[in-house]
Amino acid sequence: MNSQAKWFERLPGAGDEALRLFCFPYAGGSAQVFRNWQRHFSPTVALSLAHLPGRAARIGEPAMKAVKPLVSALADAITPQMPQTYAFWGHSMGALISFALTCPIYAYGGLQDETVPEGNVRAWQEQTSRAFKMRMFPGDHFFIHTAADLVHVLRRDVFEYLPKHAGSRHG
Repeated sequence: MNSQAKWFERLPGAGDEALRLFCFPYAGGSAQVFRNWQRHFSPTVALSLAHLPGRAARIGEPAMKAVKPLVSALADAITPQMPQTYAFWGHSMGALISFALTCPIYAYGGLQDETVPEGNVRAWQEQTSRAFKMRMFPGDHFFIHTAADLVHVLRRDVFEYLPKHAGSRHG
């Protein structure tokens, strides 16, 4: 098994020229949380789900306990076959991974999240001089399980961003 196949699973349903949306789960979560999202994007966006060590299909491997070596391993796995157009999406720890891999930031949060309140979500804007957009949804820290329109809003944001940057590598 090559390194990319171990780390990423590309879901069927989109062509080779589609934008690749790499999805990173929250701490303790797995790629399974994103599995049903492809139906909202086909055929213009291909989802690549990150399979992190110590979870789901890789449960037999030791989990990485620090973000820096995890991001380094992910970057090594992505780089050899990086598509022309791509974006990163992550929730909670997955957002930290996405941030470490890119610069433009679209921040999503839960309106009732006591762990990461709206002001903390807005603070991500200070981390970039490039694109920033904030979206807040009903729900707590795990709003990704309950916010009915999250995937539709994410899809709209991806398509809004894509035409402005088509033909260039971006994150």
